[in-house]
Amino acid sequence: MKPQLAPVSLSDIQRPIAGALDDVVAALQRIIVADFPIIASANEHLLRVKGKLFRPTLLFLSQRAAGVPEPRAVTLAAVVELIHLATLVHDDAVDHSVLRRGMPTINALFSHQVAVIMGDYLYSRAIIELVNLGDLEPLRVFARVTNEMTVGEMRQLEAHDKLFGMHLGMAFQITDDLLDYTQPEEITGKPFGLDLKEHKVTLPLIAALDRMAPAERQLVVRLMEVPDPSDEIVADVIRAVEAAGGLEYARGRALERAQQAETDLEALAPTPAREALRDCITYAVERRS
Repeated sequence: MKPQLAPVSLSDIQRPIAGALDDVVAALQRIIVADFPIIASANEHLLRVKGKLFRPTLLFLSQRAAGVPEPRAVTLAAVVELIHLATLVHDDAVDHSVLRRGMPTINALFSHQVAVIMGDYLYSRAIIELVNLGDLEPLRVFARVTNEMTVGEMRQLEAHDKLFGMHLGMAFQITDDLLDYTQPEEITGKPFGLDLKEHKVTLPLIAALDRMAPAERQLVVRLMEVPDPSDEIVADVIRAVEAAGGLEYARGRALERAQQAETDLEALAPTPAREALRDCITYAVERRS
């Protein structure tokens, strides 16, 4: 990945498509509206803590880079964000997380049961919106991708656009795993070391385990055996992972995936949208939250 002269901000990347992203927010409000009081309250909270709209950004920039007119782009972008939001709500319910982006989760504000139902509601609204398009192909794509997310499958995709998405997604996820080890709650909006507290084994720990001394591996075992690990043991494991080179290895893998994503972009004609996608790659691996 080529070095940047200045840090890339997501707001700079999104500036040329700001109007389209505003349309996505309006579409989200339209799609998830409900008369039922609890759903309406949950929807209001979710829209307040909406994320960075990174996935709709990729959709719009990919469309422009490919030079293909798509009148349904706003609706498809809203559906992408809605399915992403549904998976986050379900993840928080499964993990019993109380914070998301520095704000209370649905299960913290309401209940675990409401969170599960809300995730289902958001997903069903996304499917209804796809059905209303009258075209089975987007429905097939989203149904397949959602199913693959659910069962945790990783499939090798052949088309350049799909390869780009896979490589960028892996770079983004590995960076996300690293942030749990390196950034405080004030920056990320979630407790420091949350993955370890929830006994999630991510790439930094996987890479470090083989290089750890027996005493350090035993420390990891003790953490995994305790239902609610203390901040002290989490901090000790983080130091052990760093000392064993787990963080350095994960950073290297994230950069490798980013480089592969950049190579995938070379199949596209040089346009401002392609360069914006290149900036998205840099943002994915250099972000701090």
